[in-house]
Amino acid sequence: MYTARQELTFSDSRPRVIAVKTNGGTLVVKKLVGADEVVADTISTDGAKVMQLGTTKTIFVPTGGCAYEVEQ
Repeated sequence: MYTARQELTFSDSRPRVIAVKTNGGTLVVKKLVGADEVVADTISTDGAKVMQLGTTKTIFVPTGGCAYEVEQ
């Protein structure tokens, strides 16, 4: 599981599973739109979530001890 900021670009647009163990923190999922990072979702509960992330850059920002894993 990851505990640091990560930037990913996927080669296809299939849905991805994101597993999160918040440990009291949150995971902010952002999309790069031009030069701006736009918040797509904020996850603050443990669990797994399916997200349609597309093929543009996706940025994962954990805070407060959050750990996460992204299906590749």
